[in-house]
Amino acid sequence: MTWRNMKSRLRRSLYRHVQPPSSIDGLRNLTASGPNQLVPPLLVRGHVELGAHSTFGGNNRCFGEVSVGRYTQIGPFACLYGVDHPTSLLTSYLNDSLFAGRLKEQMVGKPITVGNDVWVGHGALILKGVTIGDGAVIGAGSVVSNSVQDFAIAAGNPA
Repeated sequence: MTWRNMKSRLRRSLYRHVQPPSSIDGLRNLTASGPNQLVPPLLVRGHVELGAHSTFGGNNRCFGEVSVGRYTQIGPFACLYGVDHPTSLLTSYLNDSLFAGRLKEQMVGKPITVGNDVWVGHGALILKGVTIGDGAVIGAGSVVSNSVQDFAIAAGNPA
């Protein structure tokens, strides 16, 4: 068996229901420990570790260092932002057209950790440095800026 065939079989076993793989931008930055369901489109910038049997529900965004536990369900349009614009500079505009994109080096990042068996509702926003405990539920449309205890229910802005 060639390396290409082995890689193809591994990818099919780890990322079920992904058609076509090109609709997942940044798939090479995602590490999965077992079978998962990734509904495209999905955008990954940074490194994402995904536990077995977890789901991204479509139109999700992951930026920075993100760790997601086993059996976790992340609803559609949910965003996990482990990085943020700098606030101590003259500008927070990080486009490539300004200063040849060098301001992107100033982005502030802290990892996000989502525990096992967590349910993240539609359109939730999880910000940098947050840890969500095992069994927690994050309500739809919530903005999570602080850590959430195990088996807690968090909803609203801020959750």
